[in-house]
This record gives sequence, C-alpha cells and structure tokens, in this order.
Amino acid sequence: MIMLAWFMKWRLVFAQIGAILPALAVAGVTGYASWGHIVHVGQTVQEPSAALLPVAVDGMVLAGAFFALVDRLRGFEPRGWAVICMWLGSALTLTFNILSAVQRGWAAMLISAVFAVTFLATVEAAFHPSHIALGASSRAIKRAARLARKVMRARRGMPSESAVEPSPG
Repeated sequence: MIMLAWFMKWRLVFAQIGAILPALAVAGVTGYASWGHIVHVGQTVQEPSAALLPVAVDGMVLAGAFFALVDRLRGFEPRGWAVICMWLGSALTLTFNILSAVQRGWAAMLISAVFAVTFLATVEAAFHPSHIALGASSRAIKRAARLARKVMRARRGMPSESAVEPSPG
C-alpha cells in the first residue's frame, strides 16, 4: 500500500521524465543533422562564415524554446518573440534542410525536411500542454447538441425543452 501511495505521488514526475528524454533525443538528432545541412548550403554558396550559420539559426530556435520554458515556469504564456524565434528558426532550418538535398531529388528533400518538422512538433508538444480536463469534451458536445436542439425548436416555433419535459427531481 505504501508503494502505491509513493507511486501515485510521483507518477507525474515519472511521466514528465519519460516525455523529456525522447524530446532531448529528438533535439540532439535533429540538431546534428540540421547542423550539417546548414553548413553544406552555406559552403555551396561560398559563405565565408558557413560554419557559424547553424549557431545563428538553431541557436535562435533553442533560445526561443528556453524563453518559452522560462515563461511557462513563471506561470505565463510564452512571450511573442519566443514563439517567433521558434517558428522563424524552424522555417529557416526547414529551408536549409530542403536546399541541402535539392540536387539529390524530391525524396531526399522530403527526408531532409523530417528533421526540422519533428523538432518543431516536439517543441510545440512540450510547450502547449492540453488544458482540457478529461470528460470535458463530451460535456461540451452534449451542451452543443442541447443548444442545437433548442435552436431548431425555436425555428420551428416549438416550445423549449424545459416547457416540454418535466424537470427531474
């Protein structure tokens, strides 16, 4: 019984760690792949500081993600610039990844895009948790159905449900 109580107390922590570890793996793999793609494109166009491009692009994504995390930990919605940094950096990374594979064809372009898309999806999942309580969606559907019936009855000139059905009790 004590073991169950201990687990119930710490289950959210275990679940969060279970979510954070794969997210870190995704960030590491996508960052490594993206780094190579960005440097390749920079070198292709003979950019003298091509090796620093990934620091600017992927660094902007990471900075935006951490600023969003700081805001969430403080109990606020992520600041607008943090979201812009994440989306703009992701768009730039996606562009560089696709450009690095143009010469190899459509399949290579799609495969290289996977890295940026998976990173953005993982970050968005981490920073936009659900605010819908379990069962709330079914209650909302029932309320919407009740409202729709009320509107249809009003259009037909019928009395409302409360006038037709006796109240429970």
